[in-house]
Amino acid sequence: MWSNCIVGQHRMNSSPSATFNEFITIPELLGNDFAGPSWDAWKVTMKGALGESMSAAERARFRELTNRDPAPGRVRDVAGDRQTRR
Repeated sequence: MWSNCIVGQHRMNSSPSATFNEFITIPELLGNDFAGPSWDAWKVTMKGALGESMSAAERARFRELTNRDPAPGRVRDVAGDRQTRR
């Protein structure tokens, strides 16, 4: 599906060359769907689950949301508890 597909100035290959954070900010793909601050907790959680680099502020937010440090790499499973969501 994505093999040699060009979206705007971004070349999409069968193996992803964009990080999650890059992907959700390509306007030709998702526009501004994830631009609002209401998505910040979701984005930092996904970056942590995918083992992407995070700023100090993002790491602090990840710890606040999960009560743990981000894993050094991609994790296998993600589970949540609605009682502790903020």
